[in-house]
Amino acid sequence: MSALTLPYGAGAPTDHDQSNSKNVTVPLDHLKDLTLKAIKNFGYSGEEAQAMCDVLMYAQVRDNSQGINKVAVGAFIQMEPDRTEMKVVRETKLSALIDGGKSAGILAYSKAMNMAVEKAAAHGMSLVGTNNSPTGTAALGYYAKHVADTGFIALCMSTNPEWVAPHGSVEAIFGTNPIAIGIPKGLKGRSLVLDMATAAYSYGALHKHNVAGTQIPANVAIDSQGKPTLDASEALKGAIHVFGASHKGSHLALMVEILAGSLVGAAVEGKHAAKNWGNMMAVIDPELLGPPEDFEARLHTVLSRVKGAKKADGVQEILLPSERSDKLAARREASNQIEVERNLLAALEKRAADGWSPQ
Repeated sequence: MSALTLPYGAGAPTDHDQSNSKNVTVPLDHLKDLTLKAIKNFGYSGEEAQAMCDVLMYAQVRDNSQGINKVAVGAFIQMEPDRTEMKVVRETKLSALIDGGKSAGILAYSKAMNMAVEKAAAHGMSLVGTNNSPTGTAALGYYAKHVADTGFIALCMSTNPEWVAPHGSVEAIFGTNPIAIGIPKGLKGRSLVLDMATAAYSYGALHKHNVAGTQIPANVAIDSQGKPTLDASEALKGAIHVFGASHKGSHLALMVEILAGSLVGAAVEGKHAAKNWGNMMAVIDPELLGPPEDFEARLHTVLSRVKGAKKADGVQEILLPSERSDKLAARREASNQIEVERNLLAALEKRAADGWSPQ
């Protein structure tokens, strides 16, 4: 069976462009099944694999770089041989600190999210941090949306190894240090989700381009000599710029480094070798500051003003955070079709094959 041959006709990939496209179109359900099988082949239980698959597919259908490329690359979900049970090492009625026990970041942050929501439901707000995870959370927007869908406000932050150079430097010090904010009951009742790296480009996106064999955008990364590069493999040896390539993006990355790293007891240097990445989540019940319906009314006024603002020449629509990606996800879910890079699909199929193991 070739790398792009699926075991049933209805699931066979089709060329997204019959001539020379690097993409193929596959049924979304099939891609989910492949991803779930591949994760299980890394040794995770069915429940763990499903939790991880849910986060990765949330990203994939939104063209977020934190999707199935993490499975295709493998290192992002590799199970640590010395993994232990996650445990709460510090707790109050409003807060908790979780030792991830070298569990995947997705699993540790999922536990943190559930604890944060429970505490906020009981006491109006919460703060939960995690440390001692060797991999990232994947798309922070997944967690922010989940919290917002329950009616609470979410503030999510995450750190990772030294991949980003501070403004004015050519040495990687920061992680891509993403931040996500979830706001409940936006327009048409949909949660409003901001999900962004404090870097000019995500580390996952570099790997996605590297696997697909495509160039990265200009002015987002440098090679090991500190020179601008469009080659993902060279960027992986160098560093990514901070968001906006400015002191503001650099300082925002620093604040995340402190709040989701230093504050929660994660490694602050040699992070990749330490396998001790940090995360933080704050959850707030809007009712703490007034009637929820008043907040919702004011929220809708703000959002409607933004959507209705006078447009610049050539602009057809002013988009809110997550609006474009949520529409894209809805179309793909409705059609059960999604485009995937050929190389990425081939790598995923290899890891999903019966009998495959990471050893």
